[in-house]
Amino acid sequence: MRLNRVGWIADKRRMEVQGQPGQVQEHGRPGHGRGKKLGQARWGGWANWVPLVVFGLAVLGTWLGVQSRIQPAENPLFFKGRTEMSGYRFQAVPLAQQVAKTLATTRLVNGHFFDSRSNRVSVFQADWKSGEGDGSALGHTPEGCWVGGGFRTVRLGEPSQVFVELAGHRVPFQCRILTHPGLPTPEITLWAACIDGRWDDVQLGPPANMGKPDFTLHFYLLDLKQKLSTCMAALRRLALHPLAVSGPKQFVRLSLPVSHDWPSALADLENFAQAWLVPVDPEVAPTYLR
Repeated sequence: MRLNRVGWIADKRRMEVQGQPGQVQEHGRPGHGRGKKLGQARWGGWANWVPLVVFGLAVLGTWLGVQSRIQPAENPLFFKGRTEMSGYRFQAVPLAQQVAKTLATTRLVNGHFFDSRSNRVSVFQADWKSGEGDGSALGHTPEGCWVGGGFRTVRLGEPSQVFVELAGHRVPFQCRILTHPGLPTPEITLWAACIDGRWDDVQLGPPANMGKPDFTLHFYLLDLKQKLSTCMAALRRLALHPLAVSGPKQFVRLSLPVSHDWPSALADLENFAQAWLVPVDPEVAPTYLR
C-alpha cells in the first residue's frame, strides 16, 4: 500500500523519536548512549558513597579492635590531694560557675597553700567516677585554659615532661612555665591525667615561646605542629595501650612562682607534690571511684 507524502513524513518522524532498532544500528546507537549515561549516573552516585563506607568500616574495625584489647589496669594508681599539711595553711578558691559546669564533677579541690613566709603553691584536683564524662575535661590544661586567660608559655630551658616519685611510683607530669601581665614573676606548673588507674605518659612536647617580643607566624606554626604531633602520639598510645575511657578519671595540677630560677622552683614543686598527693590504698584502688 502506498503512503502519501504527509503519511510518509509522519511515519519517519515517529521512527526517529521512538528510536526503532533499524535506525539505532545505522546511526551510532543513540539509544545505547542514553542507557550508558544513565548507568554512569547511577555508578557516580554509588562512587560518592564508597569512600565514606570504607572509612566507616575502618573506624568501626579500629574501635572494635581497641575495645577487644581493653584490660583493667593490673595495679591501678589513684591519689588523694590533702587539704591539711604541716607547715601550710590551705585557702580554698571556689570555681566560676561556667568552669564547674564544664568540668561536670563535684569532687574537686582547688585553692592555695601558704607557708609561714607566705610562699604560695596553687593546687587543683578533679575526680570523675566510672561512667562520668568522656575524658574531654582532661584536655582543660594550663596550655589551653591558662593561655586563653591571658597567660603566655615561655621557654627557660625547663623540660616539657618530668617523672615524680610518688610512693614508689614514677608518675609522668607535663611541665610548663607561663607568664601573665598581671603577675610579677613567671609561674611553673605541673599537671598529670589518669584514666582507669593509668597515668598518661604521652609527652606533649615543648610549646612555642610566646613570651618573645617577636612572636610571629613561625612560632604559631611550631605550636600547631606540636599540637598535631601530640594528637598523633595520643592515637598511637591508644592503639598500643587502649584505655577504658568510661573508667574513673583523675586530673591533678600544682604550680608556684619562679622566684629565682626554674631548676630550684621545679625541685620545690616536685617535693610539694610528694607531700600533697597521697596514694589510695592498693586494696581499695581497683574499686575506687566506681
